Amino acid sequence: MLTFLLMCITTIEAFFSSYYFCCMSFKYNATTLTLLESVYKENHYTVRYEKGRFQSGYCVLQDKKVVVVNKFFETEARINALIDILSEVEIDMSLLDEKQTKLLNFFAQQKLEI
Repeated sequence: MLTFLLMCITTIEAFFSSYYFCCMSFKYNATTLTLLESVYKENHYTVRYEKGRFQSGYCVLQDKKVVVVNKFFETEARINALIDILSEVEIDMSLLDEKQTKLLNFFAQQKLEI
């Protein structure tokens, strides 16, 4: 009986750890890009994709709350640029929904691990 109980607990722990891993990973796709854009929108930033000579591929206009990303970037590069910009702007977490908060917490955790 005790062995069966331990096997059940181990199975449940494995399930929740794999569930946590699946929920906390992200893909470089249009859905993730849209979610990141919504984080900026909720914080009253405008994300624009324009042509320009940006050394880093993006520009942040703090006074106007505008983020400009190189329009020739593919989806993956756009996501990486928006992630880089997160450290430069003030994000009010109280304005975000659950999905957005989880994504930002995931990015913060990944930055700590690196």
